Amino acid sequence: SMSSALYAPDEGLVQALARWQSTVLSMCVARWEFWAALAWHLAFAGIHTMKLDDSPAFAVMSVPWHNLKILTGLLTFFIVFYTNHCYSRYVRLYGLTKDVFKAIPEAAMTLRLMFSDPEQRDRSLPEASHGFLAIRYLLAATIIFFRDLPPRDISSDDWQFLVDSSLLQSSTVRYLATRSRHTRSTLMIYWAIEVVHTGLGSRADRQLKVVSGGFLAMYEKLREIHETMSLPIPFGYYHVMNLMLFVNILLWGYGMGIANKFLAHVVYLLCLIIFMGMRELSGALADPFGDDIVDFPIGQWVLECWQECVMILEHDVNPQTGPAALLATMPLSHHWAEAASYFGQSPDEDEPFSHSIVGSPKHSNYPDFDMLVTCADPSARPLLRALGDDFEEGFPDDDVL
Repeated sequence: SMSSALYAPDEGLVQALARWQSTVLSMCVARWEFWAALAWHLAFAGIHTMKLDDSPAFAVMSVPWHNLKILTGLLTFFIVFYTNHCYSRYVRLYGLTKDVFKAIPEAAMTLRLMFSDPEQRDRSLPEASHGFLAIRYLLAATIIFFRDLPPRDISSDDWQFLVDSSLLQSSTVRYLATRSRHTRSTLMIYWAIEVVHTGLGSRADRQLKVVSGGFLAMYEKLREIHETMSLPIPFGYYHVMNLMLFVNILLWGYGMGIANKFLAHVVYLLCLIIFMGMRELSGALADPFGDDIVDFPIGQWVLECWQECVMILEHDVNPQTGPAALLATMPLSHHWAEAASYFGQSPDEDEPFSHSIVGSPKHSNYPDFDMLVTCADPSARPLLRALGDDFEEGFPDDDVL
């Protein structure tokens, strides 16, 4: 997976070249064509060593190196263009896939706020189960989508996992198994919206648009991934590139095999690794949802997304979100010097605050009372207003607060 491919730009050249895992070297030697091409070259090297190429027949087969430069140049252009296209496709699919996994925790945050008591955030409303069910549907839709993305097909083990993990009921799995692959995730996203609509009840007209917008954005990302994967490299272009690579390998193997120079064998081996490696790497980049060395770690991303949703929906309420936390809040300008020093900047340079913009200059160590009263919990507002009556005569001491 992509997580095993350690990209370390700060390591030395020799150390990077000495790697074997997640390199084109391991990809090339796994192909029988690589060994066949090497045997082809060594066969002509042996023929030349035994001087069997002195016959007139071999003289006719001499390689026109000047003309071969044209084929090599065309091959280089085609394979570089192919690799660049596959890499661009890879980067685009990476962005779309990460957007999908980002949308689910965002939806969990929104649902947590919608289905919790506005007076006591640590107390869930009876409708909170609708939020949990909607997130389970989104997680299941994501797993089904990537497991069912062509040319793959979701297996019975995948269906059983969805049941064992309580994401779906067995009856739901049986129903989805009868649907076509391109409608399963779409249907589940709609179910998630419908569940939220039911849970919101009378609030649906005001708040459903906020939730459904995130769900529909996730649906659009999934559709873009599907459409991108459905548009592969045209086979005609791919076939011509493979034909040119095959012809060049044959001619290189013969010409460098009878060159009677040791470095010719080294050059041929390097040409095999570079050109065949670029072809193998490009093929892996074109479909990053399998088991190649550069493929996306979908399983890891699913678990990370799952963990975020659990943390958001089931975490304890933060004790520092009430009026006490607001009373202890200090304006950000008071910590500017510490931040500037931490990031290696002189605190006296480019200071963004000439005075506190949160509190008054006289009492800049405390937040503005008007803002505090507005943001405070309703039950704490009378006390705060009583404290604020003496604001003109002098700010209350810390122990009074």
